[in-house]
Amino acid sequence: MKVPRLGQALLVSMILASLMVSGCQQEADRTSYDQSRILDHIIYSVPNLNEGSLDLTAQLGIEPTPGGKHTHIATENRLFSLGNRQYFEILGPQVGIERLDPFTSSIAAQEGPDLLTFCLEVDDLEAIAKLGDQLGLEVSEITEGSRMTPSGEVLNYRALHLYSPEFKGLIPFFIDWQGSFHPAEMAATGAKLVSFSVSHKNAQRLAEIYKALEVGVTIQEAETPSIRVEISSDSGLLVLEGSGKGLL
Repeated sequence: MKVPRLGQALLVSMILASLMVSGCQQEADRTSYDQSRILDHIIYSVPNLNEGSLDLTAQLGIEPTPGGKHTHIATENRLFSLGNRQYFEILGPQVGIERLDPFTSSIAAQEGPDLLTFCLEVDDLEAIAKLGDQLGLEVSEITEGSRMTPSGEVLNYRALHLYSPEFKGLIPFFIDWQGSFHPAEMAATGAKLVSFSVSHKNAQRLAEIYKALEVGVTIQEAETPSIRVEISSDSGLLVLEGSGKGLL
């Protein structure tokens, strides 16, 4: 299945740097906090990894680096660094796998790319689990994971997912890299994260959750949930907007 061009699948546009900051949003409609937990990475799912990566390469002028395979769910990723120990993950199904995990099948069935969710790096997942429970969120077990890179290096990590049926992927998940080298260190360079924000009709409640979890992300009140990212490169400014439907 051919992936639609980014401009057709998402609200994507290349605009000049002078248009980076929009003046049309009222300050009263926005809520943000100083970021005290580090934004680790953003997950951008594509039904075809090769075609999705080529589209981004054309938009940014940066060829993403193969990141490795998640063999337990038959996905594969490609990455580019956003600087400051942050990266953008392009996630798609592995080629040639007939029986796919339900999550991977949902990616394969997408009509085009999507921004699913984001991740924060922490060193105390147990504390985050307690906070999630206090906030009334569904709290996963802390899981041990690993990923083999194409160069043969192994990334080890621990992860924790918090879930809300209302907010889905607008609630980040959390990762502890346990001293492994960071994926941003091996990823293609040349991109910079200019802004990252989310939208939801219940912005006040989401702001309360973000404040408790120390998530430094701007929230915009809107009827439709979404994640919005602005990334700059030598080619200009790329604006991506997706559903924020999450990983679960």
